[in-house]
Amino acid sequence: MPIEADLAIKARNLPVQVPDTMEAEISADLKIAGTREKAALSGEVVLLEGSYFRDVNLNLLDRASEFGQRRRQTAPVPQMPAADLPLLENLELDISVGHRRPFVVDNNLALLNIRPQLEIGGTAAQPMLTGRAEISKGTISYRNTEFTVKKGVIDFVNPYRIEPTLDIRAESAVREWTITLVVTGTPDNLDFKLSSSPPEEDADILSLLAVGKTTREMGQSSGGGASPEQMLANVLAGRLEKQVKAGTGLDIVELEYRKDPAGTGGDTDDVRITVGKELSRRLTLKYGAEQKGGEMVRQTTAIYKLTEGLSANAFQESEGAFGGEMRYRLEFR
Repeated sequence: MPIEADLAIKARNLPVQVPDTMEAEISADLKIAGTREKAALSGEVVLLEGSYFRDVNLNLLDRASEFGQRRRQTAPVPQMPAADLPLLENLELDISVGHRRPFVVDNNLALLNIRPQLEIGGTAAQPMLTGRAEISKGTISYRNTEFTVKKGVIDFVNPYRIEPTLDIRAESAVREWTITLVVTGTPDNLDFKLSSSPPEEDADILSLLAVGKTTREMGQSSGGGASPEQMLANVLAGRLEKQVKAGTGLDIVELEYRKDPAGTGGDTDDVRITVGKELSRRLTLKYGAEQKGGEMVRQTTAIYKLTEGLSANAFQESEGAFGGEMRYRLEFR
């Protein structure tokens, strides 16, 4: 059993990988010294190059259910490493982390160049990471719009776990408006705030990001047709359809919003949702639910493709009505 240690460790161009998350290359000059009762690992680690490519899951439904609730973290129970090397049981850490090239974050949310200056402390059983990383340049993708980072820092201040806290300010130009995006919080609980100059309401800012027009402009250009609410809802629904298809494996996802379809000037809105799956090359099943005048009507439809352009459709509604049709489609350029 080791009683005392005094080791110098040098590493050059050492690859470090976390599967599906990160790849890096480092150099290090470290020293480990001490006894079984008390030992220390100190020195310097230099990040030669590296990238983080794990996507961030923005679960808006979970965040909405926890809105306004603050939960205080509790310190985890320390987990000691295996006792194969007794010196590690009481090993204290004092390691500085620098960089030669910026660390790159390249995922579904951002493309950032980060310059870290960090300290690794605590013990081998419960390491702690403190310090700050500055974002020298980069972009953030939000609402299908690319924002250029003007200022950004990433702090490591959580005393219970290694977790970055972001504070980023980015801007994007849409016509004569400058839209500012502020991102704060941890990767699992990010908070996005939008503002604009000249100042606009939240609905107008989202409308500018979605279609490049404010709700006032859409109302003026609609010529008495679709309302601004309807046009904005349809645009956002179209983007939601793509996300639902990717997450569920459905082949057909359609959402439609119509405000006062009867034209009576009332406040009745109709919503139609249709989902479907192609069971084979010829057979497709669709299920739709539509709100008409405050009542929900459901319809099941089977589509059988007889030839490339000819199909037979049969449907049945929840109220008992049923029917069918033959459809011929001709595509040309």
